[in-house]
This record gives sequence, C-alpha cells and structure tokens, in this order.
Amino acid sequence: MTDYTVTVKPTKDSTGILTGTCDHYGCSHTETVILPKLSEADYEKISSSPATETDEGSETWTLKDETYGTVSVGFTLSALGHSHNLTEHPAKEATCSEDGNLLYYSCECGKFFSDAEGTLEIGENSWLLSKVGHSYTYQVTTAPTKLTAGTLTGTCRFDGCQTIDEVVLPKLTEKDYTYAVTKEAEEGISGSETWTLKEDSYGVIVITTVIPAKGHSLTAHAAHEAGCDEAGNTLYYSCECGKYFRDSICETEIVEGSWIVSAKTHHYVYTVTKAPTAAATGTLTGTCDNDCDSEVKLTLPKLTETDYTYQIVKAAEEGVAGFAKWTWKDDTCGEIIVETVIPALPHTHKLTEHKAVTATCDHSGSNLYYSCTCGKYFSDAAGTKEIKANSWVISATGHNRTYEVTKDPSLDATGSLTGTCGNGSCTEEAITVTLGNLSALALTTLDTRKTAVAAYADDVVKSLKAKLQTAGKSETTTKLSAVKTLIEEKVSTILTKYIKGDVTGDGVINGLDVLRLMKYVAKVENTKINEWNSKMNGDDEINGLDILRLKKFIAKVPCVKLE
Repeated sequence: MTDYTVTVKPTKDSTGILTGTCDHYGCSHTETVILPKLSEADYEKISSSPATETDEGSETWTLKDETYGTVSVGFTLSALGHSHNLTEHPAKEATCSEDGNLLYYSCECGKFFSDAEGTLEIGENSWLLSKVGHSYTYQVTTAPTKLTAGTLTGTCRFDGCQTIDEVVLPKLTEKDYTYAVTKEAEEGISGSETWTLKEDSYGVIVITTVIPAKGHSLTAHAAHEAGCDEAGNTLYYSCECGKYFRDSICETEIVEGSWIVSAKTHHYVYTVTKAPTAAATGTLTGTCDNDCDSEVKLTLPKLTETDYTYQIVKAAEEGVAGFAKWTWKDDTCGEIIVETVIPALPHTHKLTEHKAVTATCDHSGSNLYYSCTCGKYFSDAAGTKEIKANSWVISATGHNRTYEVTKDPSLDATGSLTGTCGNGSCTEEAITVTLGNLSALALTTLDTRKTAVAAYADDVVKSLKAKLQTAGKSETTTKLSAVKTLIEEKVSTILTKYIKGDVTGDGVINGLDVLRLMKYVAKVENTKINEWNSKMNGDDEINGLDILRLKKFIAKVPCVKLE
C-alpha cells in the first residue's frame, strides 16, 4: 500500500504533484502523480473563509478522483488590503520666516504618499521644507568714491517682508574693485569708468564714474541770487578756450549768457504806520518782501466817506465802547483798513437797594448798600459815593459762650457742665457735657487730691472739645482754660466735706477728730459727726475699729490708710 502526500500544490494556472511512498517496512519505492489545475471539474471546494481588507482568508479543494485516497489542498487567501482615501496637501514655498512643504497626500489610515494614486509611500514630515531665511536683492543707495565709502541696501525678495540689510561699500580702490575704462576722455568730452566689486556675495555690484574731459582749464563762477535792482546768475564754468559749461567735468556745454537770472521787481507789502483821523492824514509804509531793504511811504487821506468805505463793526453801548472800520477806496496798495473807536454811550445808574443785615454768631451781615447793572456799588441812593465790592460785609461775631456747672456731681451721682452763647440773637443749642461722680476723688489723700482734681478737670475739657468738634464748632484756648479752672474750684469745694478721718468736718485730721468719734461711739448726746468721713476701716459701720484706725493714722503707724 502507498501513502500519498501533496508535495506541490496545484493552482488555477498550474498543475501540482502528488507523491506516493510505499508503507511496507524497508521499502523505499515512491511514485508521483500529476494533480490537475484547480477547477470545479476536478475538485470540489468544500470550505471557504473569505479574506477581508485587513485579515487573511482560507479555502480547501478536494480532488474528486479518490484513487489516491482523499486528497485535499488548503490555501491561505491574502488580505484584500486597504483602499486609501487620500487628501491632497498642495505644495507651499518656504519663505524667509515660514517653513514650506512639497506636494503630498495623507490617508485616514495614517500613511502618507507622494502621488495621487497612493503607490509611493513616504515617511511622516518628509515633505517639510525648512524656512530659507532672508534672500536679499542689493542696490547701491549711496555711491562710494575714492575718498568716501558708500552704502549697499538689500531688500528681501519675499513679498510682504520689510526687512532691509545695509552693507558698507568700500572706497574705490583696485584692492576691492575690478577697474575698467568704458569710455576714454577726450578734449572737452568726459569719459567713463566702471568699478566692479570683487566681493560677489551681493551679486554683481558695478559703480560707474566720470572721467573728466581733457584739455579745459576751468574757472568756477558761483551762483548769485538776483535782487530787485540787480541781475543774478546760476553756477557755471568758463574755459580759456572760450567755452562755457554747466558742470565741472565739462559734460554739459552752455552758450554765453545762459546763466543770467533777470533782476526782480520790488514787491511791497503795505502797513499803516500812522493812522489817519478825521482831522489829520496818516502814513502808509511799504516794505519789499524780496529780502530787499527798499521802503516807500505814502500819505493816507483824512477819514472821510469820500476816500473810505465806512462800516460799524460793533455799535457802542451804554458804558461799552464800539469800533468802526474805514476801508481805503484806492486798492493800488491792496486792502488798507483803519479801525477807530466809537465812544461808549453815557451810563445812567439803575440802583438796587440792599438793606442792612445784622451779623450773627455764625453768619456775616452787611451795611446798607446799592448795586448797579454796570457792576459798580454805592453807599448812597443817589449813586454818588462809590464803594468797593464787599466793603459792606460785616463779619460774623462768633459765639461768646458762658459755661457753668448746672448740676453738681456727688460721690454717687454725675453732674453736668453747660455752655450757652451770650449773644441775644444766637439760636445755638446749649452745649452740655457730663461731670463724672466724685467717688474716686473723695478717696484720695489731702496731698494728692489737688493733682487728682486737675486730672478730673482735664478729662472734662477733653470731653467738651470732642463734643464741639463733632458739632463742627470750636472754643478758644483761653475759654477752655477758664472752664478747667471752674471745674477745679467747683469739685474742690464739693470735696472739702469729704475727707476720711475729718470727723469734725473742719478740714484737718487731729486729736479733736478722735475725741469727737469716741463721744459718738459712746453715744454722748448731741454729738455730731460727718458719717462718710468717719467710716475708715472699709466697712459700713462706725465703731471702735474706726477709732483705732484713726489713732494709728494720726500716730503715723506705717501702712495704715483710711479707707
């Protein structure tokens, strides 16, 4: 028996080979059989997996002739491939400042091609053309000479680029230029020569210069401007040979006298230097404006309507002058105008009475006065006594406040200080500040009480100043000082009866106070004391402890205080 194997696959265009090998042990016999081309006449296509755009497919053909057993041929079908959808990107020339690109096509698949058919794939960005930088076209803007350098100006050739490059051209020397004579100079005829810059980075730069004509010995005649009385001339050159030239290189010959510039005529501008009046003539002075010192004087006739056209420009009013214009009828010298003043019309004062107003503390007043529409002021109704503006003003009197303690403060209650303006017509509300209670002051010792009272009065004055400032008012330093003194005297008087230890109320602390307190504690009949002054040990009772504290205080026992 023989086993057959496909050793060469048939195709639709060519036959294949089937090789058979004997399966008996030790036998090496083989035979080959020609497999027909793939066709449905000889084969049956029993399975197929179609290829897609990206994936391979497969198919199997089975030989109908079963002489050699079941002979199957399997094939892999190539992927159909991608159908490119190309977008054209036109070519763009690179400029001096922007990159360009070649023509290319792109597909949605991410590939790029140089042809519209999508057969010549190229790498990404291979189409880019780098910007080329400025490309200048150079021109000579200042020609060099043998003595001075020149200027070469380059303009970038790309449209819209305004960049300019300036290069210094060296002086004309054979070191830097190639020199050539293009036309020899002759007697009376100039020649020409060229200088070609050896440095060719800027293109071919050629400077053409003139070779002076031979033979002439020239004398320059400077230009002279023509005046009103004298002819002038343009610049020209003369030669001993009798010829004349416009230039120093004898390139432009001219005829004799062609350089003459005719004299100007005077052109006078006239000004009235003395104005005429109705009674006297005037003077008209003409000055030549051709840089000439020539001057003429003419007589202007008196102002009459025979020689002038009269026009009122502004009519005179009451108290206000007007003016008129006289135009000379002879127009030989141009339009000559003389202006005259028309006197103001007499003014009759129309007075308005302003009654006297009494000055108050806050508002100024005024004396009786009269005003006129002409802007003047008078102190009398007849308008004969003129006065200056605001001279009638009477300054405000200012407030004249009197301060008094309208309620005395006590140890446990506040008082009040009130200031009232003494001007009878003043409507200002009274200024009132609070006087604090005297409990803290009453506890001070006799040697510190004066300082404490002064500080109390200072606080009152500060409160008064703050209240005045809030109301937009003020008080003089002298008046504030008087208020402080008033408060000190009032408080000192009130405090005279409040002295711890002064049992008798005589203003001093001594043995009499001890004796009076002892009688009171012993309830001796008709014994009178100041109870507040007699409570000296910090409680609210009067007893032997207060007597003991008072004795120690009088004896000046250290650290003993009257509370």
